[in-house]
Amino acid sequence: MWCTPGICSWTNPILSLHQTSRHLITYHSYADDTQLFNSFLPSHTSQVAACHQLENCIDEVQKWMDDNMLELNSDKTEAILIGPQSRLKKCKVQSLNINESIIPFTSSVKNLGIHIDSSLTMERHVSYLCKISHYQLGIIGSIRHLITRDAAATLVRCMVMSRLDYGNSLFMGTSKQQIQRLQQIQNKCARIVTRSKQRCHISPVLDSLHWLRISERIEFKILCLTYQPVSKMAPTYLQELVHPYVPSRRLRSSDQLLLKTPIYNLKTFGARSFSYASATLWNNLPLKLKNAKTLSSFKSNLKTYLFKRDNSVVE
Repeated sequence: MWCTPGICSWTNPILSLHQTSRHLITYHSYADDTQLFNSFLPSHTSQVAACHQLENCIDEVQKWMDDNMLELNSDKTEAILIGPQSRLKKCKVQSLNINESIIPFTSSVKNLGIHIDSSLTMERHVSYLCKISHYQLGIIGSIRHLITRDAAATLVRCMVMSRLDYGNSLFMGTSKQQIQRLQQIQNKCARIVTRSKQRCHISPVLDSLHWLRISERIEFKILCLTYQPVSKMAPTYLQELVHPYVPSRRLRSSDQLLLKTPIYNLKTFGARSFSYASATLWNNLPLKLKNAKTLSSFKSNLKTYLFKRDNSVVE
C-alpha cells in the first residue's frame, strides 16, 4: 500500500513522521514530495488493520500540521495498492478515510515523472513514453533534411533517448512486450539520425551509432547504481540493499567480489527488486570490470563490455 499525501506547504512534515514511528509506517521523502508505505497479508483482517495504521498515522501528521499552521490537501493525496493481480482481486478495502475525505485506491500514480501501476507492469508509463516519443520524432523527422547527422543525433538524445533512460532501471524484469515497444522507439531514433530505410536491418545501424540496446541500457543503469554502494560511494539507504557474499568456508569464489543474492517468495516481484537485480547482474561481470578504480572508468568499461557482448535484438 502506498499513499502520497498532498501538502500545501514548502515544508515536509518530516518531524511529525519521525514521531509517528510507532504506527510502523515506512516513509520516503524527496524535496517537497512524501510517500507513506505499509505492507499486509492478503487476509481481510490484515487489510483493515493496515488501512487503519495508515489512517491513524496521517491523522497524527494532520494534527501536527494544524498545530504548525500548515494544511494537508486531500485533493492532492493519492493512494494505490501494489501487488500481484491474484492478490489484488482479493482485497476488499477500496479507499482510505483521510481528513474526513474518502481517498479511493487508484490503478496508477505518477511519482517523480514515472507512472507506476498497481501490478508494476509499467505498461502505462511505456505507453506514455511511446506517445510523446513518436510526437517528438515526428518533429525531428520533418526537419531532418535540413540539419546535419550530428545535430540530428543531439536532438534525438536530448528529446527522446533521455526520456527512455530516465528511471529505466524500473523496467528490469518487465515483460518482453514492453521492452520491445521501447526498442522500436530507439530503432526509429537510429533510422532518423542515419536516414536509413525501414527495410534496412537495424543492428548495423545501432552499431554504427555505438548505441546500447534498451535491455542493455537498463542493465547499464542498474550496474552503475550497484558500483556506488559496492565502492562505498552511495547513500546509506542504497548501501543497505547491497551485501557482499561471504561463504561459510574458503572458496575460489571468495576473491570474485560477489554479492549476496536474496531469496524472495514472490518471484515476479522479488526478482525485480534492486537487491536481487543488482546482485544477479553484478555477479556475472568479469572481475577486472568490478575492480575499476573510479565510477567514470567503470562506466566506460561497462559500456564497452555490454556493446561487445552478443545480444539478440528483435526489430
